[in-house]
Amino acid sequence: MASKTPGVMSCHALPSPCRPTLATVERRKRQLTDGERTQLATAARFARHTGTPSMKELARAWKISPQSLYDIINRQRLTGSAAALPRSGRPSVLTDADETVLAELSEELDGEYTWEEIKKRFNEKTEKEVSTATVFRFCKNRGWRECSASLEDAQGLLPCSLPHSL
Repeated sequence: MASKTPGVMSCHALPSPCRPTLATVERRKRQLTDGERTQLATAARFARHTGTPSMKELARAWKISPQSLYDIINRQRLTGSAAALPRSGRPSVLTDADETVLAELSEELDGEYTWEEIKKRFNEKTEKEVSTATVFRFCKNRGWRECSASLEDAQGLLPCSLPHSL
């Protein structure tokens, strides 16, 4: 006799619409992108209709608070978009397009470079004038390198452990 399927599945046995990507789970302090928010809202809608998993389990799998999950769901319900709202403060100097340029430079240099060198190449390629500290912070915030090293350590060669899956 076959056993019954449990009413609520664990997060690890989630159907693919509810599973976050590895990059989403390992994002550290980075905000969810608009695409990730849309994927999460779709997963939450799927979870509500099927009853598996609970919203709390879904929030835990995506490593966000349940309140954040409900905020994203409500934003999509009210505005038709789960995209993040504009934030106050100074706009970022580097854009998502610049992330692609930095990824290409990292692959080109095979992870062996000084921060000064990658800043110089980045400035030549994009015709922007950014500081070494800006490039360092951008890479660090994206989780492309170990966070234990500081900018003072950046005088020597530091590998950029960029996940080349952009």
